Amino acid sequence: MENIKKELQQAIMERFKQDKIATGLENAITEHVEEVVFDKYKGTKIRIGDLDYELFAVKCDCETAAYNFKIEPIRIELIYTIISEIEGEAKFELEKAKEKFLKEKYMGWYDRENITIELWVKDNYYLSIDQIIKSQIDLIIENRIS
Repeated sequence: MENIKKELQQAIMERFKQDKIATGLENAITEHVEEVVFDKYKGTKIRIGDLDYELFAVKCDCETAAYNFKIEPIRIELIYTIISEIEGEAKFELEKAKEKFLKEKYMGWYDRENITIELWVKDNYYLSIDQIIKSQIDLIIENRIS
């Protein structure tokens, strides 16, 4: 039984090491994809109804789980902020959200009862790790105006 205890402790340590390696690789992929996609689509504008938006940021999620032996598709989120003329509270909330994203990579919330327009919109795309490695990052952007 003493042998089993030592083997279990060793297995736990090995799993911890491998998890650290996987997390580092996930972070490297995430940073690479965010940079490549933002550089490629920087300046992209979309129109929804009578409002115009421009690409503000890209957020990527590349996560693997210990219970899953395959690499899931990588989620790429394009975040567009409104560039149509806005004033007052809407303008303040948009600036606050942009600052929050730059600090925390999260846009936050705003009072949708008082601000009835969408200050930002998001589009999600999913690519395989093979597409990322081969630099086959070609997103079909709907409502594109430039």
